[in-house]
Amino acid sequence: MQITYKRASQKTRTHTLVVVFGGFATIEEMFWGLDCPEPRAESSQDTPTACDVVLCYGYGNLDSGALVGERESSQINFDKLESAARTLEEYMAGYERCVLVAFSLGVCVAPRIFSALDSGLWGRFSARIAVNGTPLGIDETLGIHPRIYTRTMRYFSLGDFAHALFGLDSRSPTNAPESKSPALCQALESSLDTNTCKRELESLYTLATTLAYNPKLTYTHALISTRDNIFPSKSVRAYFSKHTPPIPCYELNAPHFLFGLFTSWSDVLRLCGALEIPKTTPKSQKFRTLDSSLPESKAVARRFYAARESYAKHARIQAHMRENLMRLLLESNLPTHSREFARIFEFGAGGGEFSEILQRELVYREFICSDINDFSQHWEKRLSPATRAEIFDMRDLATHSVSKKRFDLIASNACLQWLDSYEILPVLARMLENHGVLLLGSFGMQNYYEIAYTLGVSLEYRGVDSLRNQLEALGLQVLHISSEVQVLDFGNALGVFRHLRDSGVNSLHATLTKSKLLAYEQMFGARLTYEPLYILAQKIR
Repeated sequence: MQITYKRASQKTRTHTLVVVFGGFATIEEMFWGLDCPEPRAESSQDTPTACDVVLCYGYGNLDSGALVGERESSQINFDKLESAARTLEEYMAGYERCVLVAFSLGVCVAPRIFSALDSGLWGRFSARIAVNGTPLGIDETLGIHPRIYTRTMRYFSLGDFAHALFGLDSRSPTNAPESKSPALCQALESSLDTNTCKRELESLYTLATTLAYNPKLTYTHALISTRDNIFPSKSVRAYFSKHTPPIPCYELNAPHFLFGLFTSWSDVLRLCGALEIPKTTPKSQKFRTLDSSLPESKAVARRFYAARESYAKHARIQAHMRENLMRLLLESNLPTHSREFARIFEFGAGGGEFSEILQRELVYREFICSDINDFSQHWEKRLSPATRAEIFDMRDLATHSVSKKRFDLIASNACLQWLDSYEILPVLARMLENHGVLLLGSFGMQNYYEIAYTLGVSLEYRGVDSLRNQLEALGLQVLHISSEVQVLDFGNALGVFRHLRDSGVNSLHATLTKSKLLAYEQMFGARLTYEPLYILAQKIR
């Protein structure tokens, strides 16, 4: 195995190291084309995009060196594995933050290399990204089928492989963002020879089929190409989506070698949500932006109010969420509640769609709903005349009179993500009676990743573990917390943004240009990813 090292700056070392495991038949040019910008000269800290890179590739010597066609006598060379792991350990030692990016069969190789040293190196990676591959590598359902792999070893053609790798065959014409693929294809064909490639295929076969994968060495993110002609995308999707817990999958309109879509390593990390928010970001900032100014709460409110007539029709995921939340509450068998909650507070009520369900299914004495907009015309049609409505910005909850009250149930659907949950959840916890219940629908970190990458603006979504830890620290027993991924297709990229407008979510306030619309369609097609997140918790102290 070969290991090469590239620094962002020859003068100073950055704080981030990206460890890349290339796939079969990798050459350096395939990955050195991605920038890793130098640190800012005026700061001792590296920029959010600056990183050094270690590239691992050339796996032709990981077994005992059997001749091609003599797989039965081949064994793993554990000295080679341990030597590679120790080299990587030395590189990683000087960095505060390490990220793993494994590509194709490199997804299979990486955990087996790190298993050679019982040093906890795998846990040092803040993110571990699998790109168009699975840890099993060769498998009937969760990898490349063994029959296809052995046939490839026997009849391998470097030219055919290179064209399939970069999506240059007639069935999958190259898109504009992948314009460097023809040059890389030519470089690959001129740098390697058929016998060397066959030898590497043999070595990888031995590694994948004779050395068991340690299931504790898991990945945190997965990138999947929808035009992959080498590693079945359905196998990659099946492996990571069925993993416990499910691993976030990000799908791109690209061939097997998808790195042609990116210009820097920070682009890859940002797409997966693995790029840290700069340390200079104020804690009070409610939105993470990449190249746009922050929207004000009044602008957010105005856009949601403008979509008041179209929201119910176009907010399909939100409708799905409120039904799931109601089912979750009614099937929870809470020891101190059945369907009776004396005092209920719902925030982010919008047009009252969730409010109507709560009032229909539950028994209560007092019901207070709130929103930043005055939706009284909708509330009058949907809600009980005794409903008390409060119009205020939930970011002012701590100073509002409603925060002085105590409630048996606090509920909300699709609003928490617009707030600073670190600040709002402690206030909500204080507002709960003893054994009071918190029922919330929000969105996880995969939500709208296509928008974040293309337009450079995103809410600060949080993951299940982060929310669970905060709720438990606030004295709440988490009875249920989970998320699910829903991918919608709108026919074309313009349909995606019309959907955002009609459901009010263009409140993210990013300027859409023709070039960005084209970039979205080239990379993501007409898909948009939602990650609904559900919380049911009860106050126990």
